[in-house]
Amino acid sequence: MNAPGAATEIIAVGSGTAGALTMTGGGTLNSVDGYVGYTLGSHGTVTVTGPGSNWSVSQVLYVGNFGNGTLTIGGGGTVSSLYGYVGAIPGSEGTVTVTGAGSTWTNSQYLFVGDAGTGTLTIADGATVSSVNGYVGVLNVGRGTITVTGAGSAWTNSGNLFVGDNGTGTLAIADGGTVSNTDGYLGRAAFSSGTMTVTGNGSTWTNSGNLFVGNDGTGTLAITNGGM
Repeated sequence: MNAPGAATEIIAVGSGTAGALTMTGGGTLNSVDGYVGYTLGSHGTVTVTGPGSNWSVSQVLYVGNFGNGTLTIGGGGTVSSLYGYVGAIPGSEGTVTVTGAGSTWTNSQYLFVGDAGTGTLTIADGATVSSVNGYVGVLNVGRGTITVTGAGSAWTNSGNLFVGDNGTGTLAIADGGTVSNTDGYLGRAAFSSGTMTVTGNGSTWTNSGNLFVGNDGTGTLAITNGGM
């Protein structure tokens, strides 16, 4: 762990083979960039758990860079980054789970889930994720899946949300989860596909601007069982 105020230039968990890193009991780590599953064929696992436990990335956090990466934020742990990528490079797989009240992942700029690889993000049991723009299934080979489930669970975008930007994106809001943004796009570009499901009482998707269901691509929106 770093001394207060000190930042390691790069943290790479899973470089060549397998690697694991756990921050617990209020432990903190500061870095400029962070990689979980850094190299081809590698697997990295990072866990940030418990009140006060924090990983602060001043620039870009990659979960699944060339390899496979898993990030779990729970029990009131927090992660912050400028940009977040989950499944960055073709062939990579990234999985992020943010679970429990007080657990947060804050991206002060954009969040990409399934950029050119396969990305999965689960926000559950009162956890929160925030970003400016959110992208799910970004490039034509990108596959992104996000689930926001449980009362108090939220993904907040101060800008726009793209589900199926150029790739394939799926977003499910269930059991009281919430998603908010300015403009919303399901299937933004040609050949893209975006699917959104809002299901269960208290589950809401709020677009303060415009909503496009099938812009130049294919969009599907289902609102069921009390979703809004």
